[in-house]
Amino acid sequence: MKPLLAVYSESLKLKLISKEEVISTADWIISTEHEPDPYFTRLSHSRNLNELLAALNSITLPDNILLARAVFGRAYFQIDTDKTDVEMALSILRKFVHRKDFTTYEANEIQYIIKEGGFFRNPLRKKLQTELKDRIKAFFGMYKDFRFYHHRKWDEINLKIVKGLSLKN
Repeated sequence: MKPLLAVYSESLKLKLISKEEVISTADWIISTEHEPDPYFTRLSHSRNLNELLAALNSITLPDNILLARAVFGRAYFQIDTDKTDVEMALSILRKFVHRKDFTTYEANEIQYIIKEGGFFRNPLRKKLQTELKDRIKAFFGMYKDFRFYHHRKWDEINLKIVKGLSLKN
């Protein structure tokens, strides 16, 4: 459960998910799992964003590569539905750029996108803007299987991604 809670927390901070979405997902988990973690009840009863963040911050949450990849998965859905723009995508990548546990391919792609993102606002570079949007969507799309409702399969999804990315190195 802790990886899911960590992704909730990080996604809230990055504005990739709303308080209502966290509560709705917590309610779904409570109603569908045989023995849901009581922590989801606490999330479900949060009345405002501060209570929700306080609940999430009250336990020690993991900070590992799975967290970053699951946040990227959430970012993909926001990008795919046009709820997140290029600037927001770049800020997400900047937050994680210094992690040492990305694969070589991931680290290089993040660096490249951030570098090219520096030219994104140049009106003379329309082709770059289109290419960068497509590249960002493709990058985050690698993580689209990290859905909140599939949180119990995240370790398996992570291994599959690492295996696929190792072929790109």
